[in-house]
Amino acid sequence: MELNEGALEGLSKRDRVEAEKLLAELDKRIEDNPLYKLRADNVAQVEFWAAQTRIVAAFAGNRFGKTTALLVRTLIECLDPEWVPEWLLPFKRWVPGVNSDYPGVKARIVCPSFQVLETVLLPELRLWCPPKSLKGGSFGKAYHKQLGMLQFANGSWIEFKTYVQDPSMFAGSSLHLVGYDEPPPWEIRRECKVRLAQYDGFEMFAMTPLTTNTTWVRREIWKNRESPDITVVRGSIHDNPTLSKAGVESALEAQPDIWRRAVEFGDFIDVGGLAYPDFGKCVVDTPYPSRVRVGLVVGLSGIRRRIVVGQGMIVLRIGIRGILWFQLTLVLGTRRLFGLVLTRIMLRTFLMRCCFSL
Repeated sequence: MELNEGALEGLSKRDRVEAEKLLAELDKRIEDNPLYKLRADNVAQVEFWAAQTRIVAAFAGNRFGKTTALLVRTLIECLDPEWVPEWLLPFKRWVPGVNSDYPGVKARIVCPSFQVLETVLLPELRLWCPPKSLKGGSFGKAYHKQLGMLQFANGSWIEFKTYVQDPSMFAGSSLHLVGYDEPPPWEIRRECKVRLAQYDGFEMFAMTPLTTNTTWVRREIWKNRESPDITVVRGSIHDNPTLSKAGVESALEAQPDIWRRAVEFGDFIDVGGLAYPDFGKCVVDTPYPSRVRVGLVVGLSGIRRRIVVGQGMIVLRIGIRGILWFQLTLVLGTRRLFGLVLTRIMLRTFLMRCCFSL
């Protein structure tokens, strides 16, 4: 532990000897258990650790400390109480012999790739995990690379998997908890969630929601964040007290405006598809007076007849296989987009009465 030497100069010789002795004991304690050097000044991280719901999600900017929060929360459950610092102990859900019939806790951590596992997650876990709590007394002896598993002396274990693996590889034993580093594919999340049934376990999501796998996360977690089963923690790059302000500003200046909101604050963003970033600026509260305009557009894909009604647009298209595609896009008071695809048979009456008559 580093301390400003000037802090000891004002002490008497006797008090200085006592202070140096206490600092040496603290250094030894941190060496045996790195969790004692955790800081509680990142309020959002502490909120993540304290949550007791079935789903705990941190939607935060880059460098917030999401991976650290995820791994430390996992360690709190896998370790025996004597290894958990006193201020973190109230966050622990399972204690073997008290509310768990299994000797330890069974956890699974899932990340985007094996490279992320080897270069990010495992080094971070080494940084915080007490070596003597592991099977064999060291990380090297406790981690089985072929099995992708870290074993603890008390019977707990952490299984590591990646999103590049087939969802069928995620079947197996029951789990107490599953942690996702960045948004997981829906099929993998579905398979993992089933493994939590026996222990009424919980899921943790630590992510910066950019573009990959964010659609279902936004729909099922973010939009349901008021549910009593869901805790959503927001955090930004500015919440990390270990980062310099100059370094943070330099990193953010390189981001385009739309990406900056995600990188800085962990906001969900729209960068394509039917929902464009500035679409909301084009939506009016009161519809314009209805008006009809008919146009005929001829292209390589066939004949396209377009009718514009008020704020809506109807596009009729005959494809090369003789199938009629009907797309209806409405911008009404509900501010929603609808896309419908129907066959030629289903639209025959509509064509005869509405389009070809024009």
